[in-house]
Amino acid sequence: MGESLVFNSELHEYSVGGVVCPNVTSVILSRESFTGVSHEVMERAGHNGTTRHLATALSDMGLLDTRKLDDRLIPYLKGWHDFCVDYSVKMEQIELKLFSPIYGDAGTIDRIATMDYKKRRPRVVIDIKTGTVYLKTMALQLTRYLAMYNENYPEAKATKRLIVWLLKNGKYKLQWIPYVEDNERQYNALLTNTHWRNANNLENEWAEYIKQIDTAF
Repeated sequence: MGESLVFNSELHEYSVGGVVCPNVTSVILSRESFTGVSHEVMERAGHNGTTRHLATALSDMGLLDTRKLDDRLIPYLKGWHDFCVDYSVKMEQIELKLFSPIYGDAGTIDRIATMDYKKRRPRVVIDIKTGTVYLKTMALQLTRYLAMYNENYPEAKATKRLIVWLLKNGKYKLQWIPYVEDNERQYNALLTNTHWRNANNLENEWAEYIKQIDTAF
């Protein structure tokens, strides 16, 4: 048996055997720039997304205390509940944390479920999102999650990738993500670069370099 995956929720950090491993989201965002977005907006967006995700997870597990529920969450929960009913969704995994021994990355899949789809019931990797703007990197994220799940559960493979958009008006929208081979290549290139940067401690090297320049005069 290998080492267990440990998740530090405060740092949003995954580790195996005491070694921190890159997570899927950070790998994808490693080349993104958020210049022009204030720290306050970033923090608020992160908090809102986390709160909505937590509410749907607690609801699926039957642990949601509706008496203490923020009214602003009700439309998102309604959309999620309606989706589950409309497609006869059967949850198999909720907030599933996984590690890939082959590639050395980790991540959390919102849901693994079976559901109605074109007169069949495939096993689906579901990602819950509460915005309205689709980013091309989301396809990389879902592609990696499906591959990571199938690596860990070869006896119960998933075949579909789905984004469920929960809207503030209580509605939902589905976006199926088709398999595109280039998405896999692009993610693997980002992951390879992340491993190289971490192995060579480039973040600290750059910090020291900048300090050296700053004190050169």
